[in-house]
Amino acid sequence: MKKIFSTVILVFILFSRLWAQEKDTASYAFNFQQALSYAYTHQADIVNARLDEKASKHTVNEYKGIGLPQINGTVEFTDYIQLPTSFFPDFLSPSVYGILYNEGLVSSVPQPSNALVPVKFGTRYNATAGITASQLIFDGSYLVGLKAAKTYRELTFKATAVTQADIADKVSKAYYSVLINNERAELLTSNIYRLKKLHDGTKAMLENGFVEKIDADRVELAYNTMVTEKEKTDRLIQLGYLLLKFQMGMDQSAKLTLTEKLENVKLEEAALSNEIYDFNKRPEFAVLQTNQKLQKLLIKREKYSYMPTLAAFGNMNTTAARDEFDFFESKPWFASGLIGARLTVPIFDGLSRNARIQKNKIELEKVNNSLTHLEKGISLQIASARVNLQNSIASLESQKKNMELAGEISRVTKIKYEQGVGSNIEVITAETDLKEAQVGYYSALYDALISKIDLDKATGSLK
Repeated sequence: MKKIFSTVILVFILFSRLWAQEKDTASYAFNFQQALSYAYTHQADIVNARLDEKASKHTVNEYKGIGLPQINGTVEFTDYIQLPTSFFPDFLSPSVYGILYNEGLVSSVPQPSNALVPVKFGTRYNATAGITASQLIFDGSYLVGLKAAKTYRELTFKATAVTQADIADKVSKAYYSVLINNERAELLTSNIYRLKKLHDGTKAMLENGFVEKIDADRVELAYNTMVTEKEKTDRLIQLGYLLLKFQMGMDQSAKLTLTEKLENVKLEEAALSNEIYDFNKRPEFAVLQTNQKLQKLLIKREKYSYMPTLAAFGNMNTTAARDEFDFFESKPWFASGLIGARLTVPIFDGLSRNARIQKNKIELEKVNNSLTHLEKGISLQIASARVNLQNSIASLESQKKNMELAGEISRVTKIKYEQGVGSNIEVITAETDLKEAQVGYYSALYDALISKIDLDKATGSLK
């Protein structure tokens, strides 16, 4: 009875763990747009880009803070273990020296002379508490710098768009690769089923002496080759899912099902579109434009730094001095305060400001050159991607016809063989040609999809 009870407990624990693992494993069924949406939320690069956006907001607030009141409080306490010594000419009378000697402020009563007399003044304990405040009233470079900080924040949003386009490119290629391999695996399964029937029929004919062993071996070889091809494709599908989940930022243990259909992908419309292109659709172009704007603001900021700056300030202090540490008793503290304004006029800085202006002008020229180069590059990318897509579509149509033709040849050859008017070699050859035609078709389909993705990315429409 005890053994049975232990067995039941063990089985319960095992089932509990299996149920917990099943519960913790997330499951998703995504079409293409849903996969992109998931990647835009979970992929590490886009997550970091959005964190940069948040950080840029604090960068703007940090710079804004320079123009707001600056208030600081201070509390200072000093303990003079040895009072500082001051030196005075010997102009005091002996009686005064006697008083100082009795108070312990001088070590001896000196004789009248022209020598300097060391004297200790002050109290051992001193404390000061105060508050200082300042306010920037006018600074031209600060005002331009504030605008530059806001432009920098705008730049982080444009950089996020670039990251998003790169993620869309990677997810698209990984997604369609899995779709193609899934469809290819289904077709290979049909081929295996057909060859299995031929293999079984040939084996039965061999046993009855109607065919030679070499004929059965040829069919078995073709069948084994097709099974191996299917196993390779299955492994590629598993690897494709891992890559897709990585590009999406999804946990590798999650279950992912693709609901998109290849027939829903439109290739011809994108290939035949020849509209005049707007370069602003490309996020990289927008990033360079914002860099251009930022560089102009940096130049303007340096020029405005030649202008005077005006600031106001104030200070309030209270001080106490004691020979005994009794600051918390009701003894007097002595207050002091001041307010003022400071006008700073730049006169000469060793030409360092001018050097910064010239350097920023060179950086602006580089950005302008990059913009011109990017325009030419985008035009070339679009033209190249459009030609590649048109060629891929033409090749896809040709490969589709070849696959259909090879399928028809395989069907007729098999019928002839079953009716005894065809040879075993013809059937194997037809099956081999069909498999090669299928490989060519799916290779052309993959190339066409990749070309479409490249064209969408080049035109900035990959979203």
